[in-house]
Amino acid sequence: MSYFLIAALVFVLDQGTKVLVRSHMLPGDQFDVINGLLSIHYIQNPGAAFGILASSSRLLEMIPVVVIVAVLIVVLLNKYMHPFCKYALILIVVGGLGNLTDRILFGRVTDMISLSFFPPIFNVADIAITTGCVMIAVYVLFGERFRKPGASRRRHS
Repeated sequence: MSYFLIAALVFVLDQGTKVLVRSHMLPGDQFDVINGLLSIHYIQNPGAAFGILASSSRLLEMIPVVVIVAVLIVVLLNKYMHPFCKYALILIVVGGLGNLTDRILFGRVTDMISLSFFPPIFNVADIAITTGCVMIAVYVLFGERFRKPGASRRRHS
């Protein structure tokens, strides 16, 4: 149940920030939040990450649907999956769902978070996807440390 609570919170935060930006700014508008470090810069991204595949809107709608369904099936049916992995996959799914919602409703994704040291402008959904991917990498690299001492070492095939 907590997986769905996290998913709902992230989705609401993502969509809420996008609604605020779309309703109070025009594309291209920008203002500083933390001078020289963080700003809100409203752009409409017709493509995927970094604007790639901007002319492939159907592909950008189909790929997330397939990934979301596949990941949900894996998470819901795999009772032996470590909770850390489930949280990571849920973050990836909800991030994909947040951007897919934009793409379906508006034909492009609303991005607004701009860091001075990181050129791409992104949104809360992108943060969720990236966090989930980093969590998966951490688990792959250090997964044995997640097991409790004395726990059986089940082999996953």
